[in-house]
Amino acid sequence: MTGPADRTAALLTEVLRTQANAARAATDTDRRLQEFRVARDRGRRVAWVAGAVAMAGLLAAVFAVVTLLGVGRQPQPTSPVPHATVSGPPTPAGRPLPTALQGFWVSVRDAQNILQLKATSYDFGGFHTSGQALVNGDQLVLFESLQCDAPLPDGVGRYDWRLVGGRLSLRMLSDPCGRKGNLAGVTFVRTTQPPGWQ
Repeated sequence: MTGPADRTAALLTEVLRTQANAARAATDTDRRLQEFRVARDRGRRVAWVAGAVAMAGLLAAVFAVVTLLGVGRQPQPTSPVPHATVSGPPTPAGRPLPTALQGFWVSVRDAQNILQLKATSYDFGGFHTSGQALVNGDQLVLFESLQCDAPLPDGVGRYDWRLVGGRLSLRMLSDPCGRKGNLAGVTFVRTTQPPGWQ
């Protein structure tokens, strides 16, 4: 028969053996879990590469079909198609009037001679004439007047303009239209919008 010390030693040995088996089982479980993760990640990489290859193949096939069918190409006419080209005379060179010129101006000699300049047009209210306006350097270019019987390329009035001290001076260079009587050699000063003008 064995004594209490032997039983304690046997019990202790059994506990240590159980702990060692548990540690081996945990290590084995960790190893299997790590193998699973590695296999899973490898499978994901393989699936991603396979998907990328499949997408590249699909895009290549679509490109080949589009190229073969000629989608996006402009049809080439088999014979010339006659068409009429409508083009008018060229507009005089220039750009819109600067802001400093835009507004209402009244002649210093005749209060009835009121000139309205807009970005690309002009108007004489008292004389019921209007048309297009541009500037080309220091030239004011007027054309397409409603009261001038000379359409483009004729009917273009050219005036040197100078703006000094709030006074707009115009010197005629050439103008085949009647508006020259209201502009040639005239000095204007800025005014408010007269009644009835827009």
